[in-house]
Amino acid sequence: MRGERAEVRGAAAKSVAMKRTIGFVLAWLLLSLTGTAAAAQISVTNAWSRPAIDTGVVYATVRNDAAKADRLVGAKSPIAQHVEVHESMSSSGPMGDMASMHRVRFVAVPAHGRLVLGPGGYHIMLIGLKKPLKAGMRFPIELDFAHAGPVTARVAVHTMD
Repeated sequence: MRGERAEVRGAAAKSVAMKRTIGFVLAWLLLSLTGTAAAAQISVTNAWSRPAIDTGVVYATVRNDAAKADRLVGAKSPIAQHVEVHESMSSSGPMGDMASMHRVRFVAVPAHGRLVLGPGGYHIMLIGLKKPLKAGMRFPIELDFAHAGPVTARVAVHTMD
């Protein structure tokens, strides 16, 4: 009878271990799929730049189809040594109109909304270009979002006219 009880306890211990393993695997899969779904809800379209030699700029439209707001927190590209998110501002004062630009830590992307990165507003600066940007070329850029994570887009370089 003791042998039968030991076998039952051993089988029960194996069953508990198997349930824990399955639980961990399911939790890992759920977390993995959640991250993928969040990234799929952010899209970057119409990414473009203009010809440049040392410092370039990227404009694009970011669309957030998620029910939760997100934030653009950074970017990177193999074409530049350093990439920053900036905002252009203009103001009128006693000395006339003045334009300025400064780096920002993040830019909000509203839930079910969009963010337009464009001339005179928010944009991406490419600092220390590794090669000049010429009309007709394309290059990748990766935008990093607080919730969705990295999203890659292709940037097309257009002429100034």
